[in-house]
Amino acid sequence: MKKIASALCGIIAIGLSCGSYAAIKANTVALTVGGDGFFFSNKRDLKNSGGPFVSAMYHFTDHWSLDAMLSSFNTNFKPSVDDTRNVNGTSFALDVFYHFAPYFRYPQLQPYAMIGAGITGFNHNQYDANNEGNMNVGLGLQYFVDEVVSFRFEARDLYTFVGSKNDVLLAAGVTFTIAGC
Repeated sequence: MKKIASALCGIIAIGLSCGSYAAIKANTVALTVGGDGFFFSNKRDLKNSGGPFVSAMYHFTDHWSLDAMLSSFNTNFKPSVDDTRNVNGTSFALDVFYHFAPYFRYPQLQPYAMIGAGITGFNHNQYDANNEGNMNVGLGLQYFVDEVVSFRFEARDLYTFVGSKNDVLLAAGVTFTIAGC
């Protein structure tokens, strides 16, 4: 826990020393830490689960960004499967974001849409992983508290082509926006 707190303080210090913005600006980097919840397709026979995630985003313009998100989860099979193994998983997504203009009455709110591709790995035992590629789309909202810190809330639909599985990911996190140094 002390390492996480030290890392967050370091990120804030870098953000304050480089200059930050209260809205999406071109040539900035945003780092997000948070938690997410996976709502798995019924075809997976897995219990819904959640876990931590980290994200790094680069803003090319005031509207277009590229985001890389890594998350992990631990779950079990549903009781109907009669399998007591723990399932560990990791999900990686690379998405293009479009940030809409801030809402004029509440300029601290900035909605966005995303589309991208990803990989979700399910490890049913400790040796072999089942990696599945997916396409994902989603919507989100970013609430800027001040020039450095914002909160990010989003929902993603992850569609796996193999087996036509549709998973939903809900995520919320704290974002630190850092100007290009």
